Amino acid sequence: AADELALKQFLFDKVYRHETVMEPARRSQAVVAALFDRYMAGTELPGHWGTALNSAEGEEQRARIVCDFIAGMTDPFALEQYGAPFDASRRLG
Repeated sequence: AADELALKQFLFDKVYRHETVMEPARRSQAVVAALFDRYMAGTELPGHWGTALNSAEGEEQRARIVCDFIAGMTDPFALEQYGAPFDASRRLG
C-alpha cells in the first residue's frame, strides 16, 4: 500500500500535474473562458444555437446553451472562433 501511494504521488507530481501538461491546459482553459464570455455578452451564435440563445429565459438557460455550443467545438474550430487559428499562445501569454 505504501509503494502504491508513493507511485500515485510520483505520477501526480511528475506526470499529471507537471508544467509541460499544465501550461497547455491553462491556455485551453483561457480560450474556453474567453469564448464563454464573448458568447454570453451577445456575440452571435450560428443557426439554431443563436435562435435558442435569443429565446432563452434567464442567464442560467443562456449559460447552458453557450456551454453546450462550446462543448461541441473541435479544438481547431474553437481556436478559429477565438481568433488565433495558428498560434493561440501568442495571445494567451
